Amino acid sequence: MSIHKIFTRLFFVFVVLFAENIFAQGQVSGDWQTDFNIHIRDENIGASGNQVNDNLKSSSDNWLNVRYRTGNFEMGLRFDMFNNSLTFTGTSERDGIGLGLWYLKATIEKLTITAGHFYDQLGSGVTFRSFENRGLGLDNALVGIRAEYQLLDNLSVKAFTGRQKNMSAFVNGEFEFLNVYNPVISGAGLDAFFSVKEKATFAPGVAFTNRVIDPNVTMTQIVQEINSYPLEDRFIPTYNAYVLSIYNTLSVGNWGFYTELAGKTDDNVRFPDGLIRQEKGYLAYGSISYSQKGLGIVVQAKKTHRFGFRTSPLETLNDGMINFLPPQTRQNSLRLLSRYNHNTQEIDELSYQLDVTYSPKRGLSFNANYTEARGEWKNKPNKLFYREFYLESTIKVPKKPWKLMLGVQAVDYNQFIFEQKGKYVHTLTPFSEFTWKFDRKKSLRIEAQYLMTKRNYRLFGQEDPNPEKDQDLADWVYGLVEFNIAPHWSFSISDTYNFGDKDHFYSANAYYTIKTTRFSLGYIKMNEGIICTGGVCRFQPAFSGVKLGFTTSF
Repeated sequence: MSIHKIFTRLFFVFVVLFAENIFAQGQVSGDWQTDFNIHIRDENIGASGNQVNDNLKSSSDNWLNVRYRTGNFEMGLRFDMFNNSLTFTGTSERDGIGLGLWYLKATIEKLTITAGHFYDQLGSGVTFRSFENRGLGLDNALVGIRAEYQLLDNLSVKAFTGRQKNMSAFVNGEFEFLNVYNPVISGAGLDAFFSVKEKATFAPGVAFTNRVIDPNVTMTQIVQEINSYPLEDRFIPTYNAYVLSIYNTLSVGNWGFYTELAGKTDDNVRFPDGLIRQEKGYLAYGSISYSQKGLGIVVQAKKTHRFGFRTSPLETLNDGMINFLPPQTRQNSLRLLSRYNHNTQEIDELSYQLDVTYSPKRGLSFNANYTEARGEWKNKPNKLFYREFYLESTIKVPKKPWKLMLGVQAVDYNQFIFEQKGKYVHTLTPFSEFTWKFDRKKSLRIEAQYLMTKRNYRLFGQEDPNPEKDQDLADWVYGLVEFNIAPHWSFSISDTYNFGDKDHFYSANAYYTIKTTRFSLGYIKMNEGIICTGGVCRFQPAFSGVKLGFTTSF
């Protein structure tokens, strides 16, 4: 019997033997989430060609999280189970079952110590960030030990060491007690806060992270790959990579300033051409904000150069990410406005954003946003990755039961960089949202959006080099009607129509909420595409079938 299985059994014996006495003295809380899918094969939209859609017909993702607190002690367990899940690859099923998270935490005066799994970040996350995003299939918790100490009222320090959770191993049936990558990650951060006569505040900080590649497994695999390259591309890989950042938030009256500079020593980095190279990296990030009654302005800019930081260059996409690169693009939530999203490029990118909010009078507001991202791509500098123009107006007449939002979005999207297919997609998307409140409990909400492709050729008279060919999947139109009965019920129906393939993607959903519990039931047809949250993206497969959801907290 492996040591992992022995430890697992001893751990559960401990919990069973002492649970009654322990839990009687403290407080238990937690949450439970289940997403269950019934798959209906549909060749027209691409919901076929894999085991789940063709044969297995059902899948589910499940999490049960339990936390216990008493005095200065806390412990937590999370049971994870994935059955035939397409969340992680989009094309083939994955199964995983076991303890997805466990930790022990104790506070001794000004010192807090955590052992096990934990989520945390240093500064804005550019040196280190461990987090979970279930919608994207991400869970890169660090498994190790962390200490936090409050040196002064306005000065704190933290340090940690451990190994990152290997989600791919967890959902590939390896069934180890700890599914972790082999490289070791260590870090420390110092944060302070100062106030100057209540007229200004500043919060400086410094963060440091070190990753050490293990010699017997990971480094051996890296060396084997490098030795397969032509002689001129070979190099001696480094075991250690260090990242250091300094940052500060300054507030003076109506003004706010944020600056951050970060550098990375020589690291083994995989480039878009598939080769691993050894390069240094840096990041510079800054923002200026101004706000007063009725007006808000934010200007941001970020330069990223060779700044991907992973457990090893063998990990790609969302696997093994140690740091987080804050996105400079607008986070769109409406269906068609979020179809073409920007994903921060680790190798080289300069991005900037201007956002203005203006409210000339009560009940009337405007929001304008301009975003652009450029960078080097396969030795070609200043390549346009992404550009967005956004304008929105919201009208809410006082004492009237309705609210109207109108807007338009224009996007230039380099599809080859983000999806490795096609070239540029140029879109124009007018949109609207109308809400009518019948009374304090009942309301109706209607959305309408139209996404036009080939914007430059169809609107501005530019010559179309391929008039017989669509850009990506051509135009889309989307409509939604939602009826809410507070505080329990919500119903919605929607249709997304694609003019290219002439496919309808219907959805009908019902939600019931009581206190902290929510049930959902829906029939959904959904096209494949790239979904993004906070600048992190993944491929979403086409889906046709029934979705059932359950969430609760206690």
